[in-house]
Amino acid sequence: MFHVFANGYDQYSRSPLLRLFCVRELSVARPTKEEVLLSRKTLALTLCAGLSIGSAAFGATIDAFGTSQSVTVTAGPPPGQTNSGGVVAGDAIGGGRGITVNRTSGEGVTQALVNDVSLLGALVINSAVGTNSDTTIIWDGGSNAGLDPAGFGAQDLTEGATKDRIRLQILSADLGFTMRMRVYTTVPGAYHEWNFAPGSGASTQDLLFTGATSVGGASGFNAIRAVELLINTPPAGDIAIDFIETTSTGQTPEPSTLGLAAAGLLMAGWLRRK
Repeated sequence: MFHVFANGYDQYSRSPLLRLFCVRELSVARPTKEEVLLSRKTLALTLCAGLSIGSAAFGATIDAFGTSQSVTVTAGPPPGQTNSGGVVAGDAIGGGRGITVNRTSGEGVTQALVNDVSLLGALVINSAVGTNSDTTIIWDGGSNAGLDPAGFGAQDLTEGATKDRIRLQILSADLGFTMRMRVYTTVPGAYHEWNFAPGSGASTQDLLFTGATSVGGASGFNAIRAVELLINTPPAGDIAIDFIETTSTGQTPEPSTLGLAAAGLLMAGWLRRK
């Protein structure tokens, strides 16, 4: 299981460090002198260390998960229950997002939440004890849950050959999740596919264009019409995804929330000793 900060999230900043300070400073009306000093020194050291803060030099956004959405399959028999929904999403490729949640075993609650109060600006998927589920997220230019492979007008994911991968920034995950990402080309029935397992904890999943499996005569990434992400959730599984975007070699992923929190604690201890 993972724990999240529920208040004061700066949804315009992708940096977990900035989120931590937003949570702290917005939840305390009058920060102490020590807290202000800690914030300034930690930010300064982070910048000096060359860690990424903000969103400079990013590629095309597939989804920043700033548009709220909730799809839930409630508890009760039998397995195989499904629920779906779609929204217009200006921060997603094609301007819309569809989600389908399918409980594949068990009788517990399973859900997909986007920009929920529990973690703003992220996609959160979870399932109850003894319950497995599949969640499918669709970006095809519409606001329906069903996939339209013809989708939006052809998009160049390489941005003129300057990007070479799709990046998923995972804030936290339990062990046992598996995923499949597909991008559909202008050739009918053709797509590129990656299958991967993120493992536990925070991680950066880079899906290299050169590492994709191409099906049905798919060629290149400069004419993509739809994107699909399938997430298989284990029993009692929780995962939080910060954003999905294109990027390239040399663009360093932002530090994980846990790593930055640890650095902040070390700095706090140093200041107390001072």
